[in-house]
Amino acid sequence: MFSGAAAQISTDAQAIALDSRPRAVVLDVDVAPQSINKLVSEHWQSRGHRRQRERRAVARALEGKRRPLGPWRVTFTRIGSSTLDSDNLAIACKSLRDEVCDWLGVDDRDSDAVRFEYEQRKARIKCLRLQRDGRQKPGFRCWARIEIAHEYTGPIVMPASSSLVACEGANHV
Repeated sequence: MFSGAAAQISTDAQAIALDSRPRAVVLDVDVAPQSINKLVSEHWQSRGHRRQRERRAVARALEGKRRPLGPWRVTFTRIGSSTLDSDNLAIACKSLRDEVCDWLGVDDRDSDAVRFEYEQRKARIKCLRLQRDGRQKPGFRCWARIEIAHEYTGPIVMPASSSLVACEGANHV
């Protein structure tokens, strides 16, 4: 394809293009990840509509963002007035996770390409919630923060073997 100096320029341009990609993308998404215990009695159609709304909210937040280099570490942080236990937290973020994986172009089962972490923060931010009958009711705001970051998986550097041998004959008390 290229030879000599042209090949070097092409390689340099590719390196600059890769370096210009972001190390992380952080989003605040206006969805309220709910405990599965609250959603057990949810009708299957309502569940489908809720998941679609959550995925659309994540897709809108990701519009125009540049994808960091892989492999990725994706951290979902639920921010609300109360906390969930760890298994409910992971289930509550399922539709968010599916949309992020679609955006990254990976299967969420691929543990080599993407690693997921879940966190929670307590924040009591007052707001007015719209009820089904059109009235507003005071409550607390709940939302999700998503961080998609490049995860360095380089080689682990071991100490020189001579420093390990020096400790071999030491007396341990």
